[in-house]
Amino acid sequence: MKKIAISSTNFIGFGAFMLCLLLFSYCRQENSLLIDVPAEKSNLEIGEKIAAFEARLHSGVSATDRDNNLMPVNDAVWHIEALINARYAHADKPFEYASVKTDTFSLAVDANGNLSSSTLSSFFTRAKERTANNLAEIVIPEKHIVLVDVRSISGGTSIGQLFEVTSVIGFSEKTPPIPAPCDGIQNPPFTSGDDWWFGFKRGKCCLTGFNGSDAAEELEKKLNARYPLPSGHSYFTDLETTFIDPNNYQNPNANGNDPLHFYLLYNRGNPTAPQWHQPTLRINPEDMNWYYCNWWKVIGDIRPVNKNFVSINIKGDATTTYTTTLHWGWVTYGVSHQCISDSPCDIKYPNCPETTCF
Repeated sequence: MKKIAISSTNFIGFGAFMLCLLLFSYCRQENSLLIDVPAEKSNLEIGEKIAAFEARLHSGVSATDRDNNLMPVNDAVWHIEALINARYAHADKPFEYASVKTDTFSLAVDANGNLSSSTLSSFFTRAKERTANNLAEIVIPEKHIVLVDVRSISGGTSIGQLFEVTSVIGFSEKTPPIPAPCDGIQNPPFTSGDDWWFGFKRGKCCLTGFNGSDAAEELEKKLNARYPLPSGHSYFTDLETTFIDPNNYQNPNANGNDPLHFYLLYNRGNPTAPQWHQPTLRINPEDMNWYYCNWWKVIGDIRPVNKNFVSINIKGDATTTYTTTLHWGWVTYGVSHQCISDSPCDIKYPNCPETTCF
C-alpha cells in the first residue's frame, strides 16, 4: 500500500458519467483508466470488514486479552489505511490544489512481526493525529482529506517497525471541468496564453518573477481533474504509488533537431547556454497538450489490474546548471468503494475545522 490526490465529483448522474466516458474515449481506447465497478457484495464485505476492525479498536476487553489478540504488520497496515479513508476521507469531492505530507514513526512488534491490539490502537491514533495536523496547516476553509496512504517500511529499527503515513489534503474546492479528450481538436486543456516555464513555480512565459505555478503543476492539476468516481463511491483502499521516470519513455518518432520531443514526457537535455531564457525551458500550449495526453497514456499503460487511477504528483526538476530539465511523476492507484449503510463511511465526518474532525 502506498501514496497522492484526487479531483472529482460525486454529484454527477449516470448520463453525465457516460458523456465523460465518451469524451475521454480517445485516451482510453487501449489503456482504460476505469475498471468495472466493484460488485455490491464486495462493497458490503469491505464495509463490514472495516466496521469490525473499528469495533475491535474500541472494544472494552481487558488489556491482557487485547494484547493477546495479535495482527500481522501487513494486515494492520491494510486495516488502518482502510478505516481512516472510510471514516474521514472525501475522495469524491473536487479540489484544485493538493498538499501532500508524509510522516514516519516506529511501533513495537513481536518476534513474529505481529502488533498487539494496544499497539494497533496507538497506530490508529498516531495516523489520525498526523493527518489532522496536516489538515490544520491548510488555512483555506474549503478543504478536505482526499486520501491517507499507510505503509510499512522494510528493515525497521532497533526499537520496532517503521511505518509511513502520507496524507493528501485537497483545498480550493472548485468543480473541475470534464477532462479534455486527446484528439487535438476539441476542448484542449491548454489554449492560447498557456505558455509555462517547466518548473520551480516560475509561472507563465514571459512574465517576470514567480506566480506560484509552472508547467509541472498545471499538468498535474489538469490530470487530477479526472473522471468522476462511480456513483456513491467515496473512499479508496489498497492504495499504491508508482514512480514515473521520464527517461524510460523515449519518443519513437522523435526528430533529432527537436529536444522538446525526444521523450514522451518533458525531459530536455541541452549542454549549451544553461540559463532560464532558453526556449526549451518554456512549454507552449500545443506541447502542454501533447505532454498531457502522453501522461494519460503512461498512466493507463502502467495501471495495476483491478485498480483505478487516483491521482498524480508531478515535479519539475533540473540539474544545478540547467543542462537537464525534466518532469518526475508519482502516480497513485487504488480500489474505490461505495459507502454502505452502518459502515464507518455512512457517518463520515463533514468538512470540519482543524482537529475537531477527529
